[in-house]
Amino acid sequence: MEVKLQEVRDLAKSNQKRIDKLEEQAERQDELIRAVAVMAEKQSEMDKNLGEIKNDIKVIKDKPAKRWDSVIEKILLCIVTGIVGYIFVKLGLA
Repeated sequence: MEVKLQEVRDLAKSNQKRIDKLEEQAERQDELIRAVAVMAEKQSEMDKNLGEIKNDIKVIKDKPAKRWDSVIEKILLCIVTGIVGYIFVKLGLA
């Protein structure tokens, strides 16, 4: 009976060591899960910031084109005004 009791104690001790190891593994997995959650949140934030940066770059990129369009518009306006003025002068209206 004492031999069987010792075997049960040894088995219990062995089982306790395995349970302790499993608990440690579970704690490490929980830490890993928390770390992955933080990384996912940061990734989401980075994606949002990247979208904003892309929009800002597009605005900056389009600005010179808008200025160029404005310059061309003003040049054409001057040319048309000059032509109309020339026609008025030739017709004696000015």
